Parts: sequence; structure tokens; C-alpha cells
Amino acid sequence: MSIKIKIYLGIMLFVFIVLGNAILGMLSINKLNSEITFITGNAWDAADGSMEGTIGIQSQIITLDAFINNELSLADARKKIAETNTFTLEALGRMKASGLIEKQSITTLDSYLAKLETLKGKILSDNK
Repeated sequence: MSIKIKIYLGIMLFVFIVLGNAILGMLSINKLNSEITFITGNAWDAADGSMEGTIGIQSQIITLDAFINNELSLADARKKIAETNTFTLEALGRMKASGLIEKQSITTLDSYLAKLETLKGKILSDNK
């Protein structure tokens, strides 16, 4: 094999390696882009929605406890519950809409939320 052929083969090998790296780099960028989109989209909605939903539920329970212990009036308790209920339902709605939570888990959550609504209604009724 002559030196000329060896040089051409070396150049071709170099070009193939550079093209291979370029293709691999483009594929990696596309994969990274899809992962970032997932993390800032559905995964964020699921995690942030569950966190904020939990905070809202905790706030409602703390409000109910304050009302039961006569630290809040009925009107103030109802107002605070209404405020946090909107926040909570919006957050949990984002979590459910993310598509990352199993349907069975959502059904269980919905049954617990319905039970919470029933208990809030009983506690905040005028018949206290």
C-alpha cells in the first residue's frame, strides 16, 4: 500500500469519526431536550401539584383544628377553607392531569378528598 492511499484512508477514517461524533452529539441533544421537556412538564406538574396539594390539605386541617379549639370564628374558618380549597384543587388537578399517577391511586385520592369534604362540612356546619 502506498503512502498516498494510507493518507487517504487516514483522512476518510478521521471524517467518519467526526461525522459519527456529530451524529451522536445531535442524538444526545435531542434526547436531552426531550428529557428536559418531560422534567419541566409532566414530571414537574406531578411533583409540584402533589406538594402544593399536600400543603393545601394541611392548611385546611390546621384551620379546622383552630376552629375546633375556638381559635377561629366560623366565618374566618370558612373563609380560610374556601381560599385553600381553591389552591388545593388546582394543585391536585395539575398532578392528576400530568398522566404520571396511576388511575387506582387517583381513585383512592378522590375518595379521601370526598371524605375530607364531608368531614369539613360536618365540622363547619352551623349546628356546632
